Amino acid sequence: MQSFGLHSGLTWNGVAWSAALEFYVSILFAVIVLLFPRRLYDVFLGLCVAAGLLLYTVSPETLFVNTDWGILRAAFGFFAGCLVYDLRLRSGSRLKAPNLWEACCLVLVIAFAVTTPSGGWQYAFPLAAMIVIYVFSFDQGAVSSVLRSSALQKLGLWSYSIYMIHTFIFQVMKMGASFIGQKAKFDLVGWHNNEKLVLLGTPDQAVLPAIVLSVVLVVPVAALTYRWIEKPAMDAARHGLATASGAASDIAWLRIRSLANPARASIRFGLGALRAIARRGGAYIGT
Repeated sequence: MQSFGLHSGLTWNGVAWSAALEFYVSILFAVIVLLFPRRLYDVFLGLCVAAGLLLYTVSPETLFVNTDWGILRAAFGFFAGCLVYDLRLRSGSRLKAPNLWEACCLVLVIAFAVTTPSGGWQYAFPLAAMIVIYVFSFDQGAVSSVLRSSALQKLGLWSYSIYMIHTFIFQVMKMGASFIGQKAKFDLVGWHNNEKLVLLGTPDQAVLPAIVLSVVLVVPVAALTYRWIEKPAMDAARHGLATASGAASDIAWLRIRSLANPARASIRFGLGALRAIARRGGAYIGT
């Protein structure tokens, strides 16, 4: 419930804000699919535009909200993705000039990452993401072949675990540095922008060491949490759904049999009665 204006900021398990919103938006998606199976594109387009406009109305300075209007941000991006999927289904199996398109997308992503546009320009990010996802969904160009490398595929496989545990790992690092600093009488932890940080030089100097530490510490732990937590949980969920589906099928079949047996008996009784009547009628006529 972190993204409904109930808290002044992210609470204890901060990274869960987006996972919760994905859950809520997925329920909305299921309802739409069930209620409007023939008008999906129109509904997706309407919700995408409405969520984007509402978000811009309440947060014109930044798209990247979480605690106050995260649900609008989630709906904006989610239904933009639905539109891309629908467009991809309507497209052919091949993309013309895939290397050129993928190179342009790479430049687009780097430009957004480096410039970090402010204000209303941030609202172009979902559009850029739609283009990138659409182009790379064809998986044809040279960049796609690089992305299919084993190392990058593993990072993709572990990406959700990386996201879910990185804040926890950083917190443990800060606690460890604070404890060692107190014992050794060193200032290993400081404050920057109201955030307690491990001191690795000035904020500018700390960027590269922080990135290296993040990769060295977070990725191996995420690989372990994927192996022992995320994947077993997904397998258990799939098994549970399959079991529930099988049980529902068994119950339905038993119900059908319970209805069919009396019906079969009634039909047999009726046919027997008709035969008896026919025999009696035939004998009478013959007499």
